[in-house]
Amino acid sequence: MKRSLFSVLVAAVCVVPLAAPAAPAAADPSSADPALTLDTETLQTPSMSVVPEPSGEAMPKLDVPSEDCSDCVAVTFDDGPSDETVRLLNILRDMDAKASFFVIGTGAELRPGILRRMLNDKHTIANHSRNHPPLSTLADAGIMNELDVTNADIKDAVFWGPRWLRPPYGDMDARVASIAGSRGLSLAMWDVDTNDWQHHNAATSCDIAVDQSQPGSIILLHDIHTESVDAVPCIIDGLRAKGLRPVSLDEMIPEPEAGRTYTNKFTPAS
Repeated sequence: MKRSLFSVLVAAVCVVPLAAPAAPAAADPSSADPALTLDTETLQTPSMSVVPEPSGEAMPKLDVPSEDCSDCVAVTFDDGPSDETVRLLNILRDMDAKASFFVIGTGAELRPGILRRMLNDKHTIANHSRNHPPLSTLADAGIMNELDVTNADIKDAVFWGPRWLRPPYGDMDARVASIAGSRGLSLAMWDVDTNDWQHHNAATSCDIAVDQSQPGSIILLHDIHTESVDAVPCIIDGLRAKGLRPVSLDEMIPEPEAGRTYTNKFTPAS
C-alpha cells in the first residue's frame, strides 16, 4: 500500500508543469514604493489596447467621458520624472485632478515605476525627447533618434507609446512637425507659460496659471522644481474657482491630428 501511494505521488509531481524561471527584474528606484506598483486591472480596461509594432506608433485613441469638455484645461509638466513627481502624483490623486507629463527619455528609463503610476492614475504620458536638445538644430536622423528612443523608453515602461510630443524649449520647425507626424505624434505647445523655471516661486506660478487660463488652455509647468509642485494645490483650487476643470490632454483633445501643433484646445497653431 505504501509503495502504491508513493508511485501515485511521483506520477502526480511529474505531470505538474514547471514554470519557466522568471527573468531578473531591472533595477527601478521607485519599485520599492507600493504606491508605484502596476495595477493590472488598468491594463485590461477596454479603453486601451496594446500598441502594435513599431514601438514608435502612437497610443490608440482612448475612450473618454462623453460629457462636454468646454470648461476643460490641461495642466502639463515637462522634464520629469524626478524626485518631485511622486509627491505631485499624490497631490493630484488627493485632489481628484488629472494632468499630462512630458517625460525625458533618460528619466523614463531610470524611473519606469513612476510612469506606471501615471498610467494607473489616468494621466497623459507624452514625449519630451531623450536628451532635451533643441530639435530644430538637429539633422533629420537626430530628430528621429530623439523621438524614437523616447517612444521606446515610454513603451518599455507602460506597454504603450505616446500620442503627444512637446519639443524641448518649444523649439520646432516644419521638419520637426513632419517627423513627429510620421510617428503618429501631435505637438502640444501652450498658451499659459508660468515661467516657473525662472522665478521658482509657488505663489507666482499659481497666479499666472489661474489668471491667464481660459477654457481650453494648456498650462506649462515643470515637475523637476519643488516650488512648481508646491504651487499645484493652489492652481487646482484656483482653476476650479473660475469654473475650469483640470483634465488630461487626452481627455481635452481626444482626437488630435498627427503632426499638427496645438497651443490650446480651440486654436491649434497649425
